[in-house]
Amino acid sequence: MSKRIGTLIVLILAVSLLAVLAANSVMAFPNMGSDCYASGCHQPGKPLTKDNLQKPAPAAPAPAAPAPATPKAPAQTAPAATSAKTQIIVLNGKSGSVPVVVDKGVTFVEARSLLAVLGVYPGWDQGKKAVTFNLDGKAIAVYTTKTQVDVDGKPVSLPVAAKNIRSRVYFPIEALAKALGLPYGNNPASAPVIETKDDKWTAQWKQSGHFKPNVSASERDDCIYCHNGVAYSKGIKKVADMPSKDPAPQATCESCHVTATELRTNGKVILPGNLTVNAGKGALCMDCHNIRRTPNANDARKSYPHYGMASAMLMGVGAFENPNKIYNNSAHTANPDTCLSCHNIKVDGISNHYFKITEEQAEAACGSCHPGLTTFNRLALGDYDGNGKVEGIQDETKGLLKLLEKEINKRLDHGKGGTFDSASGAFVFKNAQGEVIPAAQVPVEIYKAAWNWKLAKADGSYGVHNPIYTIQILQEAYKELTGQPVPNARIR
Repeated sequence: MSKRIGTLIVLILAVSLLAVLAANSVMAFPNMGSDCYASGCHQPGKPLTKDNLQKPAPAAPAPAAPAPATPKAPAQTAPAATSAKTQIIVLNGKSGSVPVVVDKGVTFVEARSLLAVLGVYPGWDQGKKAVTFNLDGKAIAVYTTKTQVDVDGKPVSLPVAAKNIRSRVYFPIEALAKALGLPYGNNPASAPVIETKDDKWTAQWKQSGHFKPNVSASERDDCIYCHNGVAYSKGIKKVADMPSKDPAPQATCESCHVTATELRTNGKVILPGNLTVNAGKGALCMDCHNIRRTPNANDARKSYPHYGMASAMLMGVGAFENPNKIYNNSAHTANPDTCLSCHNIKVDGISNHYFKITEEQAEAACGSCHPGLTTFNRLALGDYDGNGKVEGIQDETKGLLKLLEKEINKRLDHGKGGTFDSASGAFVFKNAQGEVIPAAQVPVEIYKAAWNWKLAKADGSYGVHNPIYTIQILQEAYKELTGQPVPNARIR
């Protein structure tokens, strides 16, 4: 009996200990004003600190160039901007409407749709990296990594290889038909084009910022890798190495769906400062959407954080921080696929290829974790800008931005006042007469405040990406600049 009682006591103590540990784990997360764990969106675990979100990586260039998903044969070159059309394809006496892409005169046909027309069903040989199917009693394997097709185990060469486009395999139809000895036709008489408008993905992409060429950036070695989709796809970082000088979209289909497949799958990306982040599928976005440089109080040019720095704000890095203050992160940082968790919602029935999300889409983007939320301007947890009202987080952020900008302007030119702007990668500070103040004459505390202001302003979400970090870097910048906390505000 005493042995059973002893065992029972041990079990009770063990359960109690687990309960305490679980409670401590939950309390380690920021209080978002709701039960984040009951919603199923976030699970308790380690505290959301920079130490377990990112760790220093071995010395490596930043940003890291995405590794190709698989070795590619030299002949396999993806189109600069793949735009799928729908055509009637006639193959082996059967015809049907299938998506096609034409690149350098070669017609590539989406494999699954083509095989459906033939009435066969494809398989996938992971070892060979090949689409497999049976046709007319023959076993066929079409490789995606080399210019080859196997027919009953015998290799037959192709002039060009199959392509991976938007995570789907496309066959070089004429070459494949010839290799298999099948009749094929795509001339206007036998295979008229029945639909020339872009598919939904391409139509959305063409309205996004990714489609618009950035000619100026494409002419500079420091910029071309992220501002030219062809350069990104081929890993080119020097203008002189580009195969063509023609303008290209800033991101093509191949940029995201072929070249960066391993980056998306692995989920690890190196941000400026040599910090490795586990970003899930959002690693692809972060590879370019980062601040490009780290804050440096001794920067003689008074550089500013590069535009498109959403990854820095989401991860809670990149600001001038007070070493004596503890900075926190929103639970948004813990979303498994980071950027894509919210920006890749369904729009018009497909994954969002506008990439931006509108206020009308707030419920679709945020509702799974914030039921009933119909605005990005969610009510803040306090009056952070000290105007006497608790407003939405975006309004509180905008209020702090105005306060900080006013204080920066007031202190320029030894307190005589002025304004500041940015151009060519650096801040431009001016006195009240509009004359440029030499960068060396701008006090470091003003530069730090301007950097944090720019980081929060140009992020564009006005606090949505990382509410608490945004509020903290703005409030602390105000305090270090003025010597006092934001008046009448709740300080985070």
